[in-house]
Amino acid sequence: MTNPRVWALVLNHREADAALRLLGSLRKMRYSALDVLVLDNDSGAGDVTRLEQVAEVVGTGANLGYGGGNNVGIRMALERGADFVWILNPDVDPPRRSLRRLVKTMEEEPGIGVLGVRLLEGRADISTVQSEGGRIVWEAGGRSELIDRGRRVSRRDGAGVRDVDFVPGSAMLIKSAVFEKAGLLPEDYFMYFEETEFCIRVAEAGFRIAVDTRVQIGHLSGRSVGLPSEVYLYYFIRNRLLFGLRHTEVTFDALAEDVAPFIDSWRRRVREVDEKWLPRFEQLVRWALDDARAEEFGVREGVGR
Repeated sequence: MTNPRVWALVLNHREADAALRLLGSLRKMRYSALDVLVLDNDSGAGDVTRLEQVAEVVGTGANLGYGGGNNVGIRMALERGADFVWILNPDVDPPRRSLRRLVKTMEEEPGIGVLGVRLLEGRADISTVQSEGGRIVWEAGGRSELIDRGRRVSRRDGAGVRDVDFVPGSAMLIKSAVFEKAGLLPEDYFMYFEETEFCIRVAEAGFRIAVDTRVQIGHLSGRSVGLPSEVYLYYFIRNRLLFGLRHTEVTFDALAEDVAPFIDSWRRRVREVDEKWLPRFEQLVRWALDDARAEEFGVREGVGR
């Protein structure tokens, strides 16, 4: 039987070194029906030139964010007859047999529409879990939580398929039929919470959301060290609140109270590492809260990398 056609999408924004490492892993993948497409979110000619030497690269024309950039590739993959789309962040490191296992799981359990993996902190041979999928705490206004984060595991510990509320967007295999019924990735968040909202729509369309923990993939930039980037801090806080406002009846004040421990933990970290950055930290937090209260989606001018 012919293997289903899989298109792997790698979204790059000024991460050419990481993207090249991932492309090297994909070239070693033990799966014959794999095509690879790099979507470049306006990184500049230097990145594009390097990436074009090893893969097909399509420029998106601007930094469209996670949803917008990947949607360019999803449309192309569907036009070219993809059976599955495999969305991968540049900073993941998939083992060579991982795609074969994921496709087999999709074939064995046809009700699954989106399939994730056991993400590990750093390399795939490190035994600390970053995520085995995610759950949504609706009573807390849609708080998203990564399942089993920080747990130490052996390679086969608890291995199998489990249903979850959402799959982290750093590595998810999606059946093409899903896009026909649930649409493409949401673009209005710009980055963070797109995959959460997408998985909600997929479930509403009648598909299962699951992870196969037999597949372990290292997430090289997944460790919380140093200080948060401006982009992470602003968009994660704002979009956490916007997601709650969009999908629950919880008040803004209650949502802000729920996210306060996250902000406070980073505030303590800033004071420990670089107190001079504290005024900028407070400005970004204030922007995130104000923009969420005003229900402002999209790009926020003035927020750096």
